[in-house]
Amino acid sequence: MDIAKNFKPKTILLWKKVSDHPEAQRIINMFSTANVELIEHQRFPELNMSPSDALLQGKRTLMIGHTSSFIGNFDGNLGSNIHCMPYYKLVPVSNGCPYYCTYCYLAYVYRKFSPFIKININYDTMFKQIRKTLALSDV
Repeated sequence: MDIAKNFKPKTILLWKKVSDHPEAQRIINMFSTANVELIEHQRFPELNMSPSDALLQGKRTLMIGHTSSFIGNFDGNLGSNIHCMPYYKLVPVSNGCPYYCTYCYLAYVYRKFSPFIKININYDTMFKQIRKTLALSDV
């Protein structure tokens, strides 16, 4: 059974600034049984729970928000004597996943501080930034 196909969040954290966005409303309608909480900030307060409890809660909580930057530019400098090839990285549209993989080292990364799956719904910004980066690069 594919958990992602049957994902049903218990709670949806809806960032106030995107609450009227059609994509936010579409997602909320997909999960009509979820409790929707309107939030002022895209950060969750630090929780007083174990990392394993935060991991479990995070698999049942979806945050709808947006990010200001989808493209990161690494210049290759890691210090005075360490240099790598410069590259661009794409910030994902979403963070977190509905799976309970026991082998995933990312399962506990930041889960105590961000116990939710986040989706950034400002796709138009993402595509504009990708087009601009491609236009400026040698691709």
